[in-house]
Amino acid sequence: MALLERQGFVVPDQVGRPATVELVEAVLAREGWQYRSRLVTGAWEARFVEFGGRLPPISELSVGSDGTLDFGAVPLYGPWHVAREVARMCGPQVAVMSNGNATCLVTGDTGYDAWHECLAGRPVPADRSDRKWTPPGEEPVPVSATMLHPLPTPEQALEEALSGADGHAQAAMQVGRALQAFRWSGPPQTTLHLDEERHRAIVERLRCYVRNTAVPSPHLVWALGQAGGTRDDLAALVDRLETVDDATETLAMARVFLR
Repeated sequence: MALLERQGFVVPDQVGRPATVELVEAVLAREGWQYRSRLVTGAWEARFVEFGGRLPPISELSVGSDGTLDFGAVPLYGPWHVAREVARMCGPQVAVMSNGNATCLVTGDTGYDAWHECLAGRPVPADRSDRKWTPPGEEPVPVSATMLHPLPTPEQALEEALSGADGHAQAAMQVGRALQAFRWSGPPQTTLHLDEERHRAIVERLRCYVRNTAVPSPHLVWALGQAGGTRDDLAALVDRLETVDDATETLAMARVFLR
């Protein structure tokens, strides 16, 4: 608040609360923005990738253990959308450029033009270049190349995640996104979309895994958290792991859903 006052902002009466990984994932799922994610010392990190021949208007995003959001340098449109949606659900947020040269108060009503002007110091470009990015030294993968490697079904991804083999973390993330999409989407349209029976079976397997594994993978704990209605399972996991060595990341992930 002191930072806002020093820069001449009218400080809102409401104090915003930190974002959660679950909330951020829900925002991204609604937009259909594809990414690869991982956990690093308690922080959740996402790197956005091409899907259907297009890159989403956001390059990087991380959610710290304290709920702080950190975005890559370009573009600005995606970070604005995420920040505004978080503000709508969590109350006002404060965006600060990494160089400290610009600060923006973000509410659920903050428009994109105002965000861009505030952080970039100039109007939104007419060519919409602020909504595009290209990985360094890369070009977006063509649609035909994407179709050569279809995604596994959520059930196949679950088997890979439970195996602990190489790639199990990414497979667990796909399971979590499928559970999340079930909560936000309508009737299933492809084998990648769950119906009630398949959703129930996957959630039950995850519950059994979390109950019966000494220290569950934090990635699979995250997947279970996407299902909704699993707070009791996660609370029981936290109680069980409080005094267990080498459970730091799993505990941190479970606590994200208990805030």
